[in-house]
Amino acid sequence: MNGAAVVKGDLTIKLAHYNRASPFKISINQSKPCVLSQMSLANNCLVTCMDLLACATEVYDTDLDMRHFQDAISNIVRYLVKAREYLETPSESQLFPQKEPDPKCFQPELQDDLIIEFSTKRTLLNVSIYALSLHQQGIPLHLQNKLLGKFKHFKIGSYKGKEIEIVDEVSIDIVSPKLAEAFNSIEHTEALCRDTLAKLTMHNSVF
Repeated sequence: MNGAAVVKGDLTIKLAHYNRASPFKISINQSKPCVLSQMSLANNCLVTCMDLLACATEVYDTDLDMRHFQDAISNIVRYLVKAREYLETPSESQLFPQKEPDPKCFQPELQDDLIIEFSTKRTLLNVSIYALSLHQQGIPLHLQNKLLGKFKHFKIGSYKGKEIEIVDEVSIDIVSPKLAEAFNSIEHTEALCRDTLAKLTMHNSVF
């Protein structure tokens, strides 16, 4: 990883009902890396925290009221919590089938019937892979399945406004040192700010 992007990596994929169950290799396209929206959103929160801190300390040098400084730290904590929560769990709007991953982020470029997406789970990088059966125009999908003898447990859904069937689904979690460093730093900074906030609250209640 580099910043909010997955810039390098190789996947050897073998799925039961895709590519005749033969393994195949997919690599990250280094000229068009996969940007993690969760990381981008978390980074935006951290930039806001820095702006709030810069503003608070600048005003504090000119006799800022302690209660105003307390409010600034409280707002910083709020944005740190948002940043942490963004990295903990992706929202459904950021995931397949609601979001369309960019097939050009991979080499070779992904076909329409294969989805690979990345997301974060606290300190882990998640890779989810979906193999799809696309609806052939003019033939209802459930009839296609019956004619082709497909299994009943496959999931039927909608993607890009079309009916699809998920014939294979794999999800794995990968330890990411850079992601762990970022998440742990946010947690540590949040704890420090909460401690400062508690001390400011106590100070303002006394004076």
